[in-house]
Parts: sequence; structure tokens; C-alpha cells
Amino acid sequence: MIKKIIWVIWFFLLVGFSQAAQVIIEPNFIDPRFEPADKFHAWCTNQVTVSLKTSKKETISSFRFVISYEPQNIEILDIKPNNNYKDIMDYKIEYDKVIVSLLNKEIPAWETTPLFVISFKSNEFATESVLAIRKPSYVIDTNNKEILVFSEQKLFFEKVPECEPDTLPPTITLVKPKNTSTLLGLDSYFVFSFKDEKKWIDPESLSITFDGVVYTWSDTAFVWKENQLYFYPQKRLSIGKSLDLTISISDKQKYWWPNTSKKTFSFTTYSWIVFENQLTPSMYRNLAEKAQKIYATPEECLALNLLWSNVISTQFPFDDIESLSKKINCSFDTKKIRNALENNKKSLKSTVFLSVFSILWWILFGITFLLKLHYFISYKKQKKIVKSLKSSQSSQ
Repeated sequence: MIKKIIWVIWFFLLVGFSQAAQVIIEPNFIDPRFEPADKFHAWCTNQVTVSLKTSKKETISSFRFVISYEPQNIEILDIKPNNNYKDIMDYKIEYDKVIVSLLNKEIPAWETTPLFVISFKSNEFATESVLAIRKPSYVIDTNNKEILVFSEQKLFFEKVPECEPDTLPPTITLVKPKNTSTLLGLDSYFVFSFKDEKKWIDPESLSITFDGVVYTWSDTAFVWKENQLYFYPQKRLSIGKSLDLTISISDKQKYWWPNTSKKTFSFTTYSWIVFENQLTPSMYRNLAEKAQKIYATPEECLALNLLWSNVISTQFPFDDIESLSKKINCSFDTKKIRNALENNKKSLKSTVFLSVFSILWWILFGITFLLKLHYFISYKKQKKIVKSLKSSQSSQ
């Protein structure tokens, strides 16, 4: 009978003490987007937070916890104290237990206070294990009374595709043009570079919206060269217009959702573009690429130089001629051209060159002639209409 009374008294005392100071081991699950979010990930670094819940009557000043674990299933990596106790908390990691202690530091009453975080790693095939705070673990209140504490937390593991999920999206950098203040001409194209810290990008996630057109990864407007993306717009650019280019791309993610980057660049086109109604950007780029394989003789360069001088003198916006001439290595320095003419007369080259300036000249001449003819016919028609109107008015 006496033994039963003692046991009952001890039970109630234990319950009372446990209500006064309760140790909690709380799992710190990973970001919920990386499933499973309700289990630890096997073969990965996981964490639990150990906290102390106190009653209104008790204020704790010290503690000593002995935390047992199963070394065949998990390995304790580190103990990280709460910032409030990091300089006064001691810990020791042993083969099958961890001993953590704190002396003479008041822990607030009537609160749940995080004390430290345990980092651990399971073996590859672990499915469950246990962390337990057992005897001889205790807390000491401000009255120097020792109170036994205990706690146990079951750990459940599941194998996952990777241990360090990538949460950072790729970075997008504009390479060409160098900045958004550069005006866009007829033959403008864009170059982008990408960087991802942990994984590479997914080319199939690529999307660009430019001048009202949406380009996806399979479009011929995209060309990959040495990990850089070349984007060649297929639509004729408008003159003197502000255009936004929005590019988005994602990384390769083994988990549910990829990380996506989206960036918008604002550009402005030239206020004029030569042959804007006749040449598309694709046509002009093809001509420019072919022009790189064409050799212009010094005589033709001189003729082009003279043409350019006339263009400048009339202030006609013909920058594309200058651009084309540079691609075929023509200089706009008259002295250099004349020197080249003299050198060419002294030493004839045996190489056979292809020249298309005669064709280009006739094309320009034809366009000019047609324009003059159009204006002449329009002028004659206008004059005839005015004359008929005058005659009809005089007859009235």
C-alpha cells in the first residue's frame, strides 16, 4: 500500500514537473515545393529544432540534455545554438549520443524558446529512426531545483532525386547590343548569355516576345552558338518606335517545378530605315552575309566613296550603304582608296574577284528612275486635273 502511495505521489510530481518544463523536438522539413514535404530526405542533411516550453510559475536558468540517436541509421553533423546562447552553450557529439548543456542563463517563463538546431544525415537506405532526450536529462530552475525531462521524436525518411534542391533561377545577360540605349537598325539581332549556379538551362523552356510576336524554342529565329543564344527577329521592324523584348527561360529541375527567369529590355528603332518597305531583316542579313564574300576593287570603292559623299551632302539617311561597304572592306578615306589604285596599277593581282557593284548600281539607278517616273506621272496627272478644274470653273 505504501509503495502504491509513493508511486502515485511520484507520478503526480513527474506530471507536474513535466508541465512546468517540457522539451520539444520539432522536425524542420525542407521547402514544401520539394516533395515529400512531410518526411526527411534520405542521404541528405536534415534538421530538427530542440525547444523548451516553460510554465508561468517556473523560470529555467540551466539545463543538461542527453540526446540519444541510432548511429547505424543517422550521423550527427552539427549543433547550432540559438543566437542568444551561442557563446555560453556547450555540446559534445559522441558515438550514440549528444550532450548539450547551458549554465546560468535565464530562459523566459511562459514561453516556448528554441534552444538549438541539430543537423544530421541518414544513410541512403534509412526509412525511420529515433532521436530521444532521456535520463539523465534535466533542467534547473532559478530556485536551484532539478527537474527531469524527456522527449522522443520519430524520424521518417524517403529517398529523393537530389539532396540540394536548386531554388535559384538562371540569370539572363544581354550581350548584343551592349545596352538598351543602342538604336535598332534594319539588320539588328540580339545575343543573350545564361548562367545557372547548379544546373543548366532547359532550351525548350525558351520564349521571347518581341514587337508583338511570340517566339518559342523551336523557331528558326533562334540559333545557339557556344552557350549563347542568337535571336534573329523575323518581322520587319517599325520606324521610330519603342519596342519591348521579353525573354523567359527555366532551368532543368528534377523536382516538380523549375526555376524561371523573366526579363524585359526596352529598345528604340531608328527614325528611318533604308528600303524599309522592300527588305525584311532576314533578307538584309542574307545580303550582308553574302557581301562578306565579295571583293570590291579600288575603283569600285572610290565610286562608292563618291556616292557616300553625295549622300552626306544631301543629308539623305543612307547608313546601310556605309554598313555594306565596311563588310566588303571598303574604306571611306579617299586618300587610302587612291593609294590602293596606284598600288593596284603597279602590281596586278592574279586572284579572280567577283564584283557586284555594277549590278547594285543598276538596281539603285532603276529604283531612282522608277521613283522619278512615278513622280513625273503623278505630276502630269495632277496638272491635268488642275487644268480641267480651271476650265470647268471658267465655263460656269
